[in-house]
Amino acid sequence: MDLTNFSSLVIPVLLALSGYLFTYFYGSKLEQRKNRLERINGQLDEFYGPLLATVQSNQQAWESFLAKHDNNADFYKKKNNPTPEQVTEFHDWMETVFMPNNEEINDIIVNNTSLLIENEMPKVILELLAHIMEFRINFKARKEPHYEVAESVSKYPGKDLLDYCVKSFKKLKTEQIRIIKKG
Repeated sequence: MDLTNFSSLVIPVLLALSGYLFTYFYGSKLEQRKNRLERINGQLDEFYGPLLATVQSNQQAWESFLAKHDNNADFYKKKNNPTPEQVTEFHDWMETVFMPNNEEINDIIVNNTSLLIENEMPKVILELLAHIMEFRINFKARKEPHYEVAESVSKYPGKDLLDYCVKSFKKLKTEQIRIIKKG
């Protein structure tokens, strides 16, 4: 077989093979990008978006509530001699605003832990879940018609939680936009 015949057979085979390899690797890259975008969309739609919205509204409600009480987060505690009206108002806010928000936040986290950015549960989330569990017991005690309010040992992580949610949401949105623009 001469070189011309050999070339006429090998060149088309090499071109076809290189075309196949290019298509395979390019398609694989597109599939990876598509899968990554779908994951990010899920993280934003099912976890970080709802979590941020609920945490943010909870924080704003708490700040509005505190503003009515000279920004004293402990106004309702016995040591501060709250009036029966203040205790009742505190109970009402807990029942209608904070407890439902806490339960919603808990459900978002517990039902979507696979969507976390991190490889392990962030400390701020663990602190929040501990607070919610304790809050359930205290909330039950708060419903009793007595003057004292059950005290919480754990603290709602407020600003740290909000910062975590904002930072995580922005990180995912930035990556989402980058992937979309890359096309």
